Amino acid sequence: MSAGRQLVLEFPHRPALGKIDFLVSDCNMDAVGWIDRWPDWPGPALAVYGPPDCGKTHLAHVWRNRSSAVLISGPELGDRAAPDILGGADSCAVDDADALSDEE
Repeated sequence: MSAGRQLVLEFPHRPALGKIDFLVSDCNMDAVGWIDRWPDWPGPALAVYGPPDCGKTHLAHVWRNRSSAVLISGPELGDRAAPDILGGADSCAVDDADALSDEE
């Protein structure tokens, strides 16, 4: 009898950041509801917060696709003016906004 062999199969990573790829559960249902409600928000902004890896970035992509917003990372903001950030878009989503507080 020969020793067993394990075949290593390489599967490329495919980002799946669409709405259909997001798993809605009890812990994120409210955030998803607000994204679905856009543009019928009672105010001009929405803050989605939670622990790392809970789906905030995924929801930002879903909203960006729905609203044609610009998606920018908090550390990239710096002292940039709003017109530079928006580049003609009406809206923007800031991912990793908490990283702004780490800057000196």
